[in-house]
Amino acid sequence: TKRLILRPWRDSDAEGLYQIAKDPEVLPMNDQTPHKDVAYSLSVIKMIYSEPGIYAVIERESNKPIGCIGLT
Repeated sequence: TKRLILRPWRDSDAEGLYQIAKDPEVLPMNDQTPHKDVAYSLSVIKMIYSEPGIYAVIERESNKPIGCIGLT
């Protein structure tokens, strides 16, 4: 869209993912616990979000992740 990009997750997205996923209100519906630090977010990117069909939702203006989507 004019505002959003879907693309594969990058290691450089770890800080942005952490900023989203550290909030305890964000992840309970996915049965995940809040991320404790950027290193944990990076491990999630490498082990889970690197799977085919998992994309970062990126805000074009800031080039930061604002969410995640899985397409099957």
